[in-house]
Amino acid sequence: MHYDDVIAASFEPSPAGAIARPSQRPSPARRLRDAIEPIAMHSVWARRTNEALAGLGHDFITSYVMGRSALMGRPEPGVVAAAFAVFEPALVRSVHEHGRSLCDRDEL
Repeated sequence: MHYDDVIAASFEPSPAGAIARPSQRPSPARRLRDAIEPIAMHSVWARRTNEALAGLGHDFITSYVMGRSALMGRPEPGVVAAAFAVFEPALVRSVHEHGRSLCDRDEL
């Protein structure tokens, strides 16, 4: 799966006049998530980052898994699968192992 395909499938323009509003009385956890999420997901949704990783042989999904797991150092695939708790573990392990075969963490 390539970046442009994911963008086309995942995003559509907001309706005319739509205004994003903050959560009413957000919890501390929600405020922390709202502060960190744009930074954490920059590597996932930034075109330049995806293009650079494509130059190393990564597609969107290996970029996503490797970008997120690289922050944990050099974890074993099972640790990565556990950290990506909402994803099917065998898929995460497989993508992680393939991503590691494309380049090492330092190059990533």
